[in-house]
Amino acid sequence: MKLAHVNRSARRGFTLVELLIVIAILALLVSLLSASVWKALATANRVKNQSEINQIAVAVENLKAKFGIYPPSRMILCELFDNYFQNNNRATGAFKSQLHQDSVAFLQQIWPRFNFDFPNRSLRGNWAGIDWNGDGTPTPGELLLEGDQCLVFFLGGIPGRDGNGRPFCSGFSTNPQNPAYHTIAVGTETISPFYEFQSTRLVPQVIGGRQVQVPRTSPSASAYHFSYLDTYGNVPYAYFSSYKTRNGYNRYGTSASDCDSLGVWPYAEGLSPTVRYQNPNTFQIISAGANGSMLAAKNMGFGRGTEPGNPNAVWTPALAGNSQALWGYNNDHTAGNDDQSNFYDTTLSTTGS
Repeated sequence: MKLAHVNRSARRGFTLVELLIVIAILALLVSLLSASVWKALATANRVKNQSEINQIAVAVENLKAKFGIYPPSRMILCELFDNYFQNNNRATGAFKSQLHQDSVAFLQQIWPRFNFDFPNRSLRGNWAGIDWNGDGTPTPGELLLEGDQCLVFFLGGIPGRDGNGRPFCSGFSTNPQNPAYHTIAVGTETISPFYEFQSTRLVPQVIGGRQVQVPRTSPSASAYHFSYLDTYGNVPYAYFSSYKTRNGYNRYGTSASDCDSLGVWPYAEGLSPTVRYQNPNTFQIISAGANGSMLAAKNMGFGRGTEPGNPNAVWTPALAGNSQALWGYNNDHTAGNDDQSNFYDTTLSTTGS
C-alpha cells in the first residue's frame, strides 16, 4: 500500500484579516502605553513645578528673616532721590504718589542706612545715586516693577549680564549706604541671592538673537528687571504681597493688579462683606501651569484670581474648578485649571476633600 505523501514544509501565511487584527491590537497597546507615559510625564512636571514654588517660598521667608519684611509686589525704583517727589524736587516734600512714598519706605526698612547721595566717584562729576538697574550709571526717571519682577529683584538682587550677554542676578552689596555699590566697584563684597535663578529662565533675555520679554500693560514698567519663567518655561511666576497687613493685598486699588501684565489677581474667598485672602498675612506665588503662553498682556494662561468687581470670581478648595476665578482674560474658561500656587498643594481646579 502506497502512503500519501504529506508536505510538512508547507505553511499557511497570515490572512489579511488576521494581519489587520494584529495591527489593531498593537495600535491599542501603543495608545494605552502612550497615554500612561504622557500622564506620568504630566504628573512629574506638576510635581517639579510645585516643588520649585515651595523652594521659592522658602527663599522669600529667608529674606523676611534677614530684613524683617516680605518683598512688596509693586515698586517704583528711582536711581535719583529727587525723582520720587513732585517736580522732581525733594525740597517740595511731596511724593508723586502713595506708591512712590511706600517704595522709599520699603527700601529704607530693608536698608536703613542707604543713601541716594552716596558719591559714585568712578563717574564723571561724582554723580550720586543708586544703580538699581545694573547698567553702571544712575539715570533720571523711574522704573515700575510689577509683582513678578519684584520677586526676582528682592530674591536675586541687581540685574546683570555676563560676557556672553546672559542674564544673571548679582545680589546686593554689603555696603550699607549703597545696595548696588558692586556695580560700580567691581570685586566688592555682596550678599548672595536668596534664590539661585537659572539664567535660561530669566526674562528679558536674548534667545536666538531675539529679545524676549513679558508684554507689559504699563509703559513705565522696567525693561531691565527680570521675571522668572516657571519650570514649564512658558510664563513667569506671579507674586503678590500682603504688605505686612492681614488681607492687605490690592494695596493700590482695584484699577490694576500688582501682576496686571500677567492677567491675574491674588486669590481670595471673597471681597465682601469680609475680605478673606489665601495666605492673608504673607504672600502668594502662582504659576500658569502647562497651558501658559506669553501671547500678550493679560492673556497668558492664568486664571484671573479674585478680580475686584466680579462677585463670581471666588475660589476655595471646595469650589475649585467651578469658580470663575479660573477663567482667563481671553474668554478661556479653562485657562486657570492647571494653575499652581503656594497656598494649595495641587492644581487650582482640583476639588478639595
